[in-house]
Amino acid sequence: MTISAEKLQPDGPGFDAGGKLAAAGQPIDDVYERVMSAPYFRAPPPKSTDVPAMLKLFLDACGEIRKYKLPDLLATAGCIASMAVGIQIDKLPKRPDEVMVSGGGSHNEYLIEVLGATYTQYM
Repeated sequence: MTISAEKLQPDGPGFDAGGKLAAAGQPIDDVYERVMSAPYFRAPPPKSTDVPAMLKLFLDACGEIRKYKLPDLLATAGCIASMAVGIQIDKLPKRPDEVMVSGGGSHNEYLIEVLGATYTQYM
């Protein structure tokens, strides 16, 4: 989610404080679908959604990133990250009782909300 904020608001903080921008946006369906159809998501764990390959995948799916509104890009990135977690939960031999969130994303209320919805869907 940081890459979108950095590219479209170069003078901004470089992140979506509290997830407020993402919460104001709407996921971009075609970008979401292009990203989620990538072989990356069918690969077995462990892996991370915060690696250069994931960022390239997102930017390639966007094409000309500046044609989109930042809140919509951030909402899309949050949904992609959340679904990536859900897909991996679904592959586990036993469902976890809880999922721990750490790092900067743990302060992003939008991301926590979509993670919660995804976790509920996969439970």
